[in-house]
Amino acid sequence: MWSLVFVSFLVAMLLVWLIGPTRRGSAQDPLDTIEPPDQDELEAAEREVQDPEFGSPTSKEVDERDWGPGAPH
Repeated sequence: MWSLVFVSFLVAMLLVWLIGPTRRGSAQDPLDTIEPPDQDELEAAEREVQDPEFGSPTSKEVDERDWGPGAPH
């Protein structure tokens, strides 16, 4: 009998927790403004990403990473 009451209580608490009011839908702070992105900065980032040399390692970096069995050093 008590186990049925306890399980019912747990199920009720679970439903209240899942369906109950949440803070997710709370209003945003009026002082927290969202700034639009800087167009010049975005264009510069797009040019960097489209550049084929961007992010590719130099030959010195490749040589420094080349270690282990069979390395040419």
